[in-house]
Amino acid sequence: MAPSFPVATAGLNYPVFSVAVDPAGRGAVVVGGGGGENKSGVPNRLTLFTIPSPNDGPDEMRKTQRPIKIVKDAEYEFPSSGDSVQSLASLATEGGLVAFAGVNDNLSEVKAGRNNHLRSLSVRTPPRSESQDDNKEKDERENSDTAKIASIGDCSMFKPIPETQKYVPYQRLLRFCHSTENKSTPFKNRAVGAMASAFGDPDEVIIFDASTSPTENPQVCARFHPEDGQEAVDLDLIEMGGKEFGLAHCTDDTVFATSFTYDSTTRKLELLYDPPSPLFKFAPNKCRGIRWISPRHLLILLNKKAKQGGAELVVLCVDDLGDRGMIAQTMNLPSSIQAGVGLDTYAIDQNGPEDASQRIAIAVTGRDRSLHIYRANYRPTRSEDIKFQVTKLKRVRILKNHHEQSISCMTFSPPMGSGGMEGSDKYLPLVTAGLDNALFVHYIPLSNIPGWVQYQLPYKQLTVALAALAVLQPAIEGGLPPLWTILIVIMAIMMASFAVYMSKNV
Repeated sequence: MAPSFPVATAGLNYPVFSVAVDPAGRGAVVVGGGGGENKSGVPNRLTLFTIPSPNDGPDEMRKTQRPIKIVKDAEYEFPSSGDSVQSLASLATEGGLVAFAGVNDNLSEVKAGRNNHLRSLSVRTPPRSESQDDNKEKDERENSDTAKIASIGDCSMFKPIPETQKYVPYQRLLRFCHSTENKSTPFKNRAVGAMASAFGDPDEVIIFDASTSPTENPQVCARFHPEDGQEAVDLDLIEMGGKEFGLAHCTDDTVFATSFTYDSTTRKLELLYDPPSPLFKFAPNKCRGIRWISPRHLLILLNKKAKQGGAELVVLCVDDLGDRGMIAQTMNLPSSIQAGVGLDTYAIDQNGPEDASQRIAIAVTGRDRSLHIYRANYRPTRSEDIKFQVTKLKRVRILKNHHEQSISCMTFSPPMGSGGMEGSDKYLPLVTAGLDNALFVHYIPLSNIPGWVQYQLPYKQLTVALAALAVLQPAIEGGLPPLWTILIVIMAIMMASFAVYMSKNV
């Protein structure tokens, strides 16, 4: 079995239901969860961590063969009379983050029609130090002086529920999308957000302005209800260019999408399709996760029908949002996964030119607590047919035996490491947390391969090229007869050629 990726970990005193990272790539991680409205003594909290630098973390892990500990920077506790943190997302600021949490008020307030479920908090992150050591009280004391989580405000965006409603709705999903129109001042760019409720009657999906603090001046731009009284299982946002954004969400068996233009100056939003257009119906299979991997491609995590079992990934082409989507490819996940639980993706080269190739990292969590990592490439110039613009999904690694209980949330964090964008010492952190009160950061190494733009996930052809060099070594040292030397050189050339072919076509 291949060795595991370097890992850092931290323990908490409450179950974690949601996680958010610093989109600016400064290493901050905020997790949220708790025991809810009860007298069990389990707190409802947000906790701030800083991911150890790859220059310290993975190296230390390799030397000790043990996960390194992550220092806790700050905490914020919500009242025990309210609900736990059910959803979490963040926007970057110059001094840290603004974290937005989905936390219901206490049950009596909710039934009375008052539920300020969207909470905003200012997160001041500590400056990154040269060393991260959980065993040093000095480091924790210094971090506590600089790191801080403070409440900004709260508000309600969902419609009040009638007193006769049996179930109490909550803010299940929350996503943000930053505009990239001004890369020189990224913290001043506009942003839009989307949220979805669960247990509503009916449930809602809301698009809102996130350029200013939504809790101080809430601005709901669009509101719609999923079809047939269902709830949104997952949703995602993408910037499509200019002032246009794309929103996709899935119910149990159907994928929907719409695009909209939004001007943050006039606060005017125009939906292309209202309500969003249905793209594909997967019944009897069940949708579990959805992510945009390009403005014209969606990645769907499906759980197969009960008798068949298992899960699969589906790449869905979206040529025109008004038309039915087209399946470009599918990949069955190992049967041991039992069912897919969570999905996340990250475009490694997202800050490059719009028409350039992008490396896409994909992570799936399973019911068996396993973590499956895949990769793909989006090549807009590869073919005029969008069906062939996303290369075949390839497995990178399966990680097991980290979490003792179910993995409840997962997200990629922007690449970290030395050497600039072309450096070979880059890592893509993958953050997971679960009901076992544990947080893990998996450092996925990114390798610089000739002929590929910037850097990407490691894969088999690098091993083939290294094997070719190993085969050549006896011939170089002159320890073999001439005939054997010629045969070994030919074999090495064939292996190197195969590696080049794989790098261009995989």
